[in-house]
Amino acid sequence: YTQSKILRLLEEQEFERVGGNKSIKVDVRIITATNKNLDKEIEAGNFRNDLFYRINVYPIVLPPLRERMDDIPLLIFYFLDVLSKKNNKEVLSITPVALDLLKIYPWPGNIRELENVLERAILNCPGKVLTVDEFSYLDVNIQLSESKLSVNSSKITDSLSQTGYGEV
Repeated sequence: YTQSKILRLLEEQEFERVGGNKSIKVDVRIITATNKNLDKEIEAGNFRNDLFYRINVYPIVLPPLRERMDDIPLLIFYFLDVLSKKNNKEVLSITPVALDLLKIYPWPGNIRELENVLERAILNCPGKVLTVDEFSYLDVNIQLSESKLSVNSSKITDSLSQTGYGEV
């Protein structure tokens, strides 16, 4: 029923208010988004194919976050800025090891999950830098994360030693 109303709005550029009996003319364009496979939904009878063809004028397919791992650092630093201000906390950065941990997490909830994970981490962060401790609850493949994190930790330690940075 709702899909037929949307289709009528798009085709005839008019609608009736709930309980109304007078058509109201409109000039609208819509942008839609879904995480569903609409071809499968049409086959299953859950989505009207005529509505699909009406709204599928210019599709933009955005892959899930797990397929765009290079975007994760940019998103993390964006969310650190926004969420630190929102929560009145001064969390400025994230350790390289914690960043690597977030890069190997599969992100089934996409960017919304990343945002929520970061907000939780910021709220629990005792200092100004997020560490792996703030992400210990994430369900990450331990063997993969430990090997990758220890390799990266070694690289970081070696680099710091070579430059003399951090020596007391």
